[in-house]
Parts: sequence; structure tokens; C-alpha cells
Amino acid sequence: MNIVYSNPWFCVIQDGKYHYIEEPQSKNSAAVLVMHQNGSFVFVEVFRHPLGKTMLEIPRGYAEPGEDSFRCAMREVLEETGYQVLHDDMNRIGFLTPNSGILSSCVDVYLGKVGDSERVSLPDKEVKRVVFLSEQELKICILDGVITDAFTLGAFSLYQLRKERQ
Repeated sequence: MNIVYSNPWFCVIQDGKYHYIEEPQSKNSAAVLVMHQNGSFVFVEVFRHPLGKTMLEIPRGYAEPGEDSFRCAMREVLEETGYQVLHDDMNRIGFLTPNSGILSSCVDVYLGKVGDSERVSLPDKEVKRVVFLSEQELKICILDGVITDAFTLGAFSLYQLRKERQ
């Protein structure tokens, strides 16, 4: 095993003829499907440089040093949406391996619930705007290719399956 490239966010590993990417900060990272008290879901529009376009996604991000995925989830929602999820309103619903062919990452997925009173700040600069979609609008955005982010698709699938199980 040999590191062939490294930067503060990831490193490229060569293991024989295979290459893959390790994201050291992803160990306790999180992605959060946020549901508003009115039944809609909360999304963020962010520009993604690798694709050269603005994407509609759920909040997500790397954990800070010493932070577990639960705290990361709460912080990311606050930073990206301005909503502060209360401790009892954040629940882990599963995990995702976003690209198992090239990434070694495994990311915890949460469902967070917020209301109008939890809006305590503005989103950070990387977020172009916060968008609310009903469940039906979300399904249409997925089917029409408006939402293609794997974290969002995976989180919504986990949410739907857990809802069906109840």
C-alpha cells in the first residue's frame, strides 16, 4: 500500500493495481435529511466544482477533530440551513458508502426535525439558498433528475423504508 497523492481532505492510495481514495475526516462525517414541522424537507443549493453546477442536496459534511457523527450532523444542519436541531429531534437512520468503487468512506445518515422556532441564524456563505420541498415535490425532483446527489437519494430511501416499516 502506497500513498500516491495527499492533501488536507483526502489521499489517493495505491494497493497493487488498485487505486482508491481515503478521506480521513470522513470517519465521523454525517448527512442529514431535515424535515420541517410543516411536513416539507429542507434542502440547500450549493455549487459543486467537480460538476461545475449548482446542486440541490441535504446538509452534510466532515466531522471536526474529536466530534462524533451526531454532533457533526447537528452542526452541519445549523451551518448550512440556519436551523438548530434539538438533541431529541436528531436520529440516525443508517449509513452510506457513497462510492464503494473508489472511496473508502462510510457516512452516517440522520433524520432531523425542525420547526420555525429552531431557525436561529442564516446559512453559511457556500449555500446559495435554502429550499423547502414537499415529499411529492421531492419525488418529482428525483425522477426528473433535478436531485441526483447520492447522499440525498440514499437518505430519502432510508427514510422511506423506515417509514414503511413502522
